[in-house]
Amino acid sequence: MSSVSEDRSWQQKVVVEATLDFRAAQSDAPSLGTETFSSGFSGYKVSPLAEASSSDLRHILCRFTSEDGAQFLHIRDDGFSLIRRADYEGWDALAQEASKVWDAYVEALPGAVLKRVGVRYLNELMIPIEVPLHRFFRIYPAMPDPGTLFNFFSLMVETSIETPRGRLQTFIGPRRISEDRRSVGIQLENEFTFRYDRSVEMRRYLEQIQEVMSETFQSQITDELRETLK
Repeated sequence: MSSVSEDRSWQQKVVVEATLDFRAAQSDAPSLGTETFSSGFSGYKVSPLAEASSSDLRHILCRFTSEDGAQFLHIRDDGFSLIRRADYEGWDALAQEASKVWDAYVEALPGAVLKRVGVRYLNELMIPIEVPLHRFFRIYPAMPDPGTLFNFFSLMVETSIETPRGRLQTFIGPRRISEDRRSVGIQLENEFTFRYDRSVEMRRYLEQIQEVMSETFQSQITDELRETLK
């Protein structure tokens, strides 16, 4: 199996949203507010909590948005979520930023202990309409009639991961049809949850996560689709 080029430009084409989620044990966090964290997160401005989804509000202590408006930081009572929604710059940039945020989080809350790391990647991959899914994906619902790509379909698969220990939930389904109606955007979403291993240095731990993510994505697409991403 050939690999996707190391050029990160292909990721900018397919990654719609990337999230790194750090979850920690911290009993005193709910009493803290925006002023506790503002000085530690340079390059961000405070955003109203009302802009977060209602399901998240009860857990978020404060919310920040990057100066370019493409990155969001949600500080929670048990950690934080770093979300990139546009102009994805690659894993290294996201992981480095998350590490900086974690250092600032621990400085504000010295008792915080990292328990889990979650990663969610929402990819959109454009394929021609009325071409069988098996031409492009190695994970897909059975669809004998390619024309049914116009109809709603979805598949969710959950698997376990040994190193780092964790689990993966994969969702695949339609996202949109192109304006010329010649191709359809397939949503391939991978959501990982890893149990943090304190015996592994943070940088190496994040490298292990990157390796698992890359191997997972490569295993889910065919060489024919891979060629279009180079």
